[in-house]
Amino acid sequence: MYDFEQNRYHSYIHMGEKKTGKWKAIALNKTVAAASRLCFGSEMGQPADFLFRTSRKARAAVGGAQAWRQLGTRLNILGFTLKTAQIDRTVFINNWLLSTNLYTDFPAEYVGAITEFIAQAHKGYAVAWNSINDVTTEKFYFEMKKQKYLFMPSRSIYILSEFDGFTRAAARELRKDIKFLACSAFHFEKILYEEDVVKLYNNLYIQKYSHYNPKFNDEFVKLTGNNRLLNYFALKNSEGETVAVLGYFVRQDIMTTSVFGYDFAFDKSVGLYRQLSIKLFLEAREHDYILNRSSGVGHFKMRRGAKRHWEYRAVYTAGIGTYRRFIFKTLQFVINKIGVPIMDKMKL
Repeated sequence: MYDFEQNRYHSYIHMGEKKTGKWKAIALNKTVAAASRLCFGSEMGQPADFLFRTSRKARAAVGGAQAWRQLGTRLNILGFTLKTAQIDRTVFINNWLLSTNLYTDFPAEYVGAITEFIAQAHKGYAVAWNSINDVTTEKFYFEMKKQKYLFMPSRSIYILSEFDGFTRAAARELRKDIKFLACSAFHFEKILYEEDVVKLYNNLYIQKYSHYNPKFNDEFVKLTGNNRLLNYFALKNSEGETVAVLGYFVRQDIMTTSVFGYDFAFDKSVGLYRQLSIKLFLEAREHDYILNRSSGVGHFKMRRGAKRHWEYRAVYTAGIGTYRRFIFKTLQFVINKIGVPIMDKMKL
């Protein structure tokens, strides 16, 4: 979490505190726990800019260009309101500065003690946990409800938790994908580091999707690869040139992908995304991991057996002022009553 007053990051891993500078070594840019970032995935003061980057389908759903501009204006007002409420004064626990955080298997009853410890250490700050869902973090999810946490839906994610009992349609798609990979002119190699990793990741997650996604650099890839923190695979052609990459990490037999990208110069019929996808499936099946496939491309993932679930940012507000607590509760209400139904309807 970025503290504007102290100009430092707070990252709590387990019950220990880790304070750093701006994490230049891993270049995770603008990981600010700010208003629109907290709720919409964009940076404080930029909700309209974030919205205008989204798809035509989303814009059409709110009634055309004029309605979309009105919505952008209202969200800018909302962003200003959240900023004055100091919604960025939040300490995130277990913040790995990645799009998806995984958890160790500590007893759920520790949640209360951890929350109290952090709230006392940072008076006047809200306390939050990212990447909470009712499948891979089920026991924490229900314990946080007991602790009166607020639950801010952040995105829908797709989880593959079983490798038996697929529907006929899903089994057929997976068989086709496995055959497609086996007949491919490309092959996978396990790697520790390559210069192409950052470039191919940026192609997809920064240039195509959003500039507010985590930004990595070569030092991050070297650090995580050489220390086996992430498992990297490169998809190469017959000449040894890398055309696609993925990097995943595992905690408590739960697997998720932090690095994923490919060369857009190839035609879609080559199926680079499809080959990366089936490689993840095969890795998870081989090691009997639960595969958290994160968000996006929902139809593709569900056709291959993944189930859609909501992911939340759980926020504890008992230690902050009445006005700020009211803003958080109002935000929770608006997102659940307006944002979630829209996203459910559009299958986002």
